[in-house]
Formats: sequence, C-alpha cells, structure tokens
Amino acid sequence: MTPSPAEGATQRPFAGLAQHLTALRRAALLQRVLAAAANISRGAVQRTESGTAAPTPAVLDAYLRACRANEADQARARRLRTRGRTAQRDRLHDLSVPAPDFITTKRDLALALAELYERAGAPSLNNARLSNCCLAPPRGGSSTAKACRPAPSS
Repeated sequence: MTPSPAEGATQRPFAGLAQHLTALRRAALLQRVLAAAANISRGAVQRTESGTAAPTPAVLDAYLRACRANEADQARARRLRTRGRTAQRDRLHDLSVPAPDFITTKRDLALALAELYERAGAPSLNNARLSNCCLAPPRGGSSTAKACRPAPSS
C-alpha cells in the first residue's frame, strides 16, 4: 500500500526546503563541490536535500552562501526551515491560545508564548536571534550587564 500525501508530509517535514535547496544547487554545483565550497560534509548536503531532517542554521547559511543565493532565496529557505520545524514538532493543534486582548492569567500568557515559540520553528536558545535584549548579570557575578534601554521609536 502506498503512503498517502499526508503521511509523506509527516515523514518529510522539510521536503519543501529540500526541493528549494536542491534547485539552487543544481543551477551550478554538484553535491561534493558544494560541500567543499561550503566547508560542510557531503553527508550534511545529502541530509539537507533529503528533506527528512532540518539543517542547522549554520549549515543552511553555509549552503546558501556556497550557492550564492540571493536575499529572496535565503529568506525563502529560512521560512521553509521554520515551517518544517513547526510541522515536525506538530504541537500547534494542541494549544488553545486566547486572543491577545483576553490574556489575563499566567497560564494564558504561557500559552501565547508557547504558540509564538512553535510558530517560530522552536529555535534553540543558541540559534534564537533576539534584538534589543538585555541579560541579567550572572548569579553572584558582577553587575556589568548592559542597562536595558527601550527600542528607539520611529
């Protein structure tokens, strides 16, 4: 019995990303040439193009640089990676999130934050890109952390 398209989507959550990246590479490079140019293993290139696993942000960036992808292609690849991570984790349907105007409890806020995290592709803290963020000083450490300043208004 052949798997249905829905089953294939859950087995290959990064199929769209794989197709996009393969098309970029095929325009000019072989897998081994791309791997050498990107300074990543050929196995990483093959895994990325298989669509079964997400490339790390570093591998994705190296891949895109080696393919000389333009900004639109880079943005599309990152968006497809995020969608794949969201599909792979498959947790959004379990969240019952209130509209922002109706967040009144800590639980509501936690649900809203969980939804945002899942929609962002559940990035690791190492890969999360935060702007205008400040860090509290480490426990027992010096208070040399930068003071928080509001973002400039436009």
